[in-house]
Amino acid sequence: MSDEFNEKQRLEGDQEKSMDIAMSKLTGLGFQLKKRGDSTLKMESPGMRSSKQPPLMGAGLVSISWSGERVTLRCDYAGLNWLTSFVRLFPPALVTGIFGIQGMVLMTKIPLSDAKWIPFGVMYLGFMVLWSFLGRFMPRVFRLRTEKALHEFLNTISVCGKEQGTRG
Repeated sequence: MSDEFNEKQRLEGDQEKSMDIAMSKLTGLGFQLKKRGDSTLKMESPGMRSSKQPPLMGAGLVSISWSGERVTLRCDYAGLNWLTSFVRLFPPALVTGIFGIQGMVLMTKIPLSDAKWIPFGVMYLGFMVLWSFLGRFMPRVFRLRTEKALHEFLNTISVCGKEQGTRG
C-alpha cells in the first residue's frame, strides 16, 4: 500500500461550488483550513482518536486542486497515526499490567514451582500471540475504511458541483 492517496476525477459542474462543498464537508469534521486559493484547497485533519469516528478523519493533510475539467485529491494517512499506535500498544500493555499485578498477588500464596502457574502463563501467551495478529490487522482495516471514504468524498465533490451548478 502506498503512503499517500492520490486520485484524479472528472469534474462535472462548477468548480467554485465543488470547492465550497469540499470545504464545508471537511470543516464539519473538524479539519483546519491551511490554504485556500483560486483552484486549491489544503486542510488538515484533527486525526482519529476512535474507530467510531468518520473514516475521512484518517486522512492527514488533504490537498484538493481543480484544473480545468479535473479535480485531484491528495493526502497522507497521518490522521491514523495515533489510533494505530494506540491499537497496537495499549491492549498488550494493559494485559501485561493486569497479569503482572495478579502474578505478584498470587506469588504470595502459590510458590513459583507449583503447576498452577501453567494456565496463568498459557492465558497470557495466548493473548499476546492473538494480539500480535490483531494489532497488525486492525490498522489495515482503518486504512481501508479511510481510503473508501476518500473515494466517496472525491466522487461527491466532483458530482455535487454538477448538481448544484445546473440548478437555476
